[in-house]
Amino acid sequence: MQHRYFHNTRRTLPFVCLSFRFWRRAEHCRDVWGVEPAFDWITTRYGLPRFSGASNIVFTNGLYDPWSGASLQESPAPERDLVVVNISEGAHHLDLFFTNPHDPASVTDARKTQMAFVKRWIQMTRSEASTP
Repeated sequence: MQHRYFHNTRRTLPFVCLSFRFWRRAEHCRDVWGVEPAFDWITTRYGLPRFSGASNIVFTNGLYDPWSGASLQESPAPERDLVVVNISEGAHHLDLFFTNPHDPASVTDARKTQMAFVKRWIQMTRSEASTP
């Protein structure tokens, strides 16, 4: 079961508002929930080996999103256009919503980067298709 992120009390929430330290988080999970956290689970389950044949992906990472720490922080293979765009003022999927006059500059810039890559990929595909 996924618990909501934002805290209410130390007894009801698995992720209390402490300075994040892996050992402290593990200790807390053992004491409160009786389990050991698997900090590398996301990369083990969804990590880079699964991208070995991939290309042309822009991963966006809104740094206000509490899950951003589990996201890719650096481009895993820029030579294959597997790139990461970290959005300093972004939240979960904010860059995928419709534009808003109040969007922060980092979100607007991320959208421009995404669009530039998509346009490039379309142009590359058209060039390849027209080459005999």
